[in-house]
Amino acid sequence: MDTGKKTSNDSNDQKNTDDETKLQTLRSLIQEGIDSGEAEYSYEDLMEEMDDE
Repeated sequence: MDTGKKTSNDSNDQKNTDDETKLQTLRSLIQEGIDSGEAEYSYEDLMEEMDDE
């Protein structure tokens, strides 16, 4: 008989699916960052700019 309540296994399956989706998104974003290359910046210039504001 289906009471409409989720079982512990259903809950675990959903959590695992959510976790896998989050991992796939994270991996994709990390790769996007790697593919974008290095940014050239100067810490000192950044601090000076912030001080000027």
